[in-house]
Amino acid sequence: RAWCRAVILGLAMYRRLLRTLKPLSFLIRHDGSCYHSNSFMPRISAACYSVQANSGSPLLQAVSARLEDVEQKIAEYPLIDDFTSRVTDSGRVAELSKYYGDETVLVKFDVRECMNVSDDVIESEESSDEEHEHEYRADGAVYIPCFTVDVAKSSGQTLRFECSVDPHTMPLQGSHTSSLQLDKVLFVPANGSSRADPVYSVDCCTLDNELHDALFDYLEERGITKGFVEKLVDFSEVLENRQYALFLKTLQTFVSS
Repeated sequence: RAWCRAVILGLAMYRRLLRTLKPLSFLIRHDGSCYHSNSFMPRISAACYSVQANSGSPLLQAVSARLEDVEQKIAEYPLIDDFTSRVTDSGRVAELSKYYGDETVLVKFDVRECMNVSDDVIESEESSDEEHEHEYRADGAVYIPCFTVDVAKSSGQTLRFECSVDPHTMPLQGSHTSSLQLDKVLFVPANGSSRADPVYSVDCCTLDNELHDALFDYLEERGITKGFVEKLVDFSEVLENRQYALFLKTLQTFVSS
């Protein structure tokens, strides 16, 4: 009887050992797919499922393909005449500055405030040749900066121009005809920003032609010319493309995790 009990106990232990090793032996099938037959090691098996599912995700494939295309088009920031440029706020804000006598001229724009304009709006009526279309994105969008120009005196007074670019005169490649628009003009308090402090501003569309033209001449003397605006649009394109690439990288990581 003692011998029989020993044999029965040995068989029971053997069966228990087989049940324990079975999930490890068959966690991965020969075809590479993953599964688990019971609750043993659920986290490893679930992670295996996740990796297998995400690797074939249509969204992940589309994001990866678009990211590769965008990264190939990213260029260096263009030099703009005698302005010194820098990019702040994690690559979202551009500042270009220069000296004009005892004045400091500062041009600033935020890529998040750019106008998204369809290329069918800015396409020239005289030409529909595809090689002359402004194509920054596959969806045909062009991103036009809204920017400020600060002219600061050594006394601390600052005159600010809020500017934009007329999308109907956006340049086609090889045919720059961009147009500067003056939206508002105001004085910035020496101890603060016009965005936070209530200051009086003048809407430029209400100005008479003579004063309006004189303000344009004032800016042109300080380097805000037609050529400057064209290069600023190019600068905005580079800045926006870099932010777009960063967004795609973050989306790629999110989808694949």
